[in-house]
Amino acid sequence: MDSSAIQLKQQELELLKQHLKSQFFGLDEVIDQVVTSMASWYIFPENQKRPLIINLWGMTGVGKSDLVRQIVKYLQFEAQFFQFDLGELGHGPMGNPRAILSETYQFKGPEPRVILLDEFQLGRTITRMGEEIPHKELRVIWQLLDNGKIDHIEQMIAGRRNLNSVLYKFDYWVSQGMTIHQGMVASNYFGYFEEDDDESDEVEETTENEARFIFDKRRLKAILEINKSRFENIHELRKHVKTLNTLEIRKLLMDSLANTLKPSEQDFSQTLIFVVGNLDEAYPFAKDQSPDISPDKFYKLTKEIKLPDIKSALSKRFRPEQISRLGNNHIIYPSLNEYAYRAIIASELLNISTNYFAKTQAKLLFGPEIIEWIFQEGVVPTQGVRPLKSTIKYGIEDLIPMILLEHFKLECAITKVEANYRNGLSICFKQGEELRFEKTFPLTQKVRHLKESRKDDLQAVVAVHESGHAIVHMSLFSNLPDKISSVAAGSDKAGFITHDLEIIRNPTNLLQSIAVFLSGFLAEKELFGFDMVSIGSSGDFERATELAMEHFKESGFSGQLIRITPTADHFENHYHNIEPIEEKVMKFMRGAQDLAAKILKRERALLVEMSKYLADHATMEQEILSQLVQEFGTYELEAELKTKKSGYRHLLFAVNELADVYQ
Repeated sequence: MDSSAIQLKQQELELLKQHLKSQFFGLDEVIDQVVTSMASWYIFPENQKRPLIINLWGMTGVGKSDLVRQIVKYLQFEAQFFQFDLGELGHGPMGNPRAILSETYQFKGPEPRVILLDEFQLGRTITRMGEEIPHKELRVIWQLLDNGKIDHIEQMIAGRRNLNSVLYKFDYWVSQGMTIHQGMVASNYFGYFEEDDDESDEVEETTENEARFIFDKRRLKAILEINKSRFENIHELRKHVKTLNTLEIRKLLMDSLANTLKPSEQDFSQTLIFVVGNLDEAYPFAKDQSPDISPDKFYKLTKEIKLPDIKSALSKRFRPEQISRLGNNHIIYPSLNEYAYRAIIASELLNISTNYFAKTQAKLLFGPEIIEWIFQEGVVPTQGVRPLKSTIKYGIEDLIPMILLEHFKLECAITKVEANYRNGLSICFKQGEELRFEKTFPLTQKVRHLKESRKDDLQAVVAVHESGHAIVHMSLFSNLPDKISSVAAGSDKAGFITHDLEIIRNPTNLLQSIAVFLSGFLAEKELFGFDMVSIGSSGDFERATELAMEHFKESGFSGQLIRITPTADHFENHYHNIEPIEEKVMKFMRGAQDLAAKILKRERALLVEMSKYLADHATMEQEILSQLVQEFGTYELEAELKTKKSGYRHLLFAVNELADVYQ
């Protein structure tokens, strides 16, 4: 390949990047990694000694498999593309990759191909207890991932068995006097075909006195299977047999049998293999299906997942030697952030508008309220793009036929159609800027209304509870929450606060964290009295107690540097005297309780004002919170928020002592 051809290929890959980035939003970094990784395969496939393996890991709905299919389509590799779902191996027409790959190899040889191994995590080879899972269907997959060479021992054994049966029957009838001339058997030996006629519906029609071709289609296929390097198809084999006599046909059968003893191997080293899967072990927070989760916060969490996390997750499903076959090219998908979701909404609505214009010559414009309705209704960060596209379908696309019907009823020339959300999908048909007709179509809300302010007793008590958490958090961690919510769509919580704080756990911030957990209950007690506190703190108590017990028993925070048993009847290598530890934890928890109560009493005015705001509004953004802190917070709280906490690096470099040995 000359330099101009190489340059052309590189330009094609750059155009591929641009195309993919126009189709997949928020994945620019992933796309750059994927296309760069496949460059050597695309430009010099013949130089590969083994397949190029690109592993794509991420949560559901982020576009892993779709990205591969778009690459294949853009590069016009559809005829050389094979997709296997590892959860379906052994079932259905695509459940036998060995047979499918063998067939394409026989026709096209060792050419460049693309293979997608989807839902790879379902092909696990060890149980959660580490016991091996036998997977006969997976052998060919691991051969591909190893060196790209596939053996066909089992098929050759089956072929030998079939040919032995054909040869045994042939020899018997020849011993009875049967002869073959140009592949045909005389009519007086038609007994040779009786068994075949019973088993096969592919018998050639003959008259009583006609000679008959020696092999039916089933026998021909058995011979062809072993001689595919010699005959391209069954018609070529039939044509050859029609030139043979008895001894020559026996030689063909014997040669075919000899071929079954030769090792058969197919070379897929020029293949690009995409291994695609979801690894719950690497994304433990993906189990939270709440639509209340901030896409940006979730995106930040998923960006923290690194290669060691992926390999650790794989080790819970596959043996070490299998993980090594996947190589080291693991590309990790983050979840989609808010920008990506809004870009997807804009793209989908643009497609709808373009189609509408093609039918009506009128512009269909979507207002900000309907765009926000789609976002609030359709975005569930742990589920990716599918719920969003489903929302656009039932909220917009499914209503287009009815909108068109109203449009075509109008006798005037409509030039603009405005769509917005006003207790439904409000459609304004305009001629220029003049409103000609307006109609509102009902929208079935599944999520958004659950996020709206209810202004009831539950919201009031949640407002106090979450305000308490936020105030103690601000005081102890010098961190202003991003958002406080007194209404939640998820069924597992009534409200929540979000922040960007990251900490390395130590005894000091453990006490502070537990104080934050307890502050919801204490805020209710501060404003309503003990007799009116709600039952909404049980989860806080559970998490606070677990956190304290875990670190006192396992992290040395009790002062006893020994591994302490989680329960008294736990008989592994642990220290079992847990009563003193539990007394220390109780004292520690009381200290956290006193700390939180002191802060809430000091910031009572701020607690009241924040609670009143959240009792009327579903959320409090950081800007509003900052204003309330300035107006109603104490000087102590303002000073605490301005204090920069000393981290370990600061503490390390503040140490002035030098050992004499280094002088």
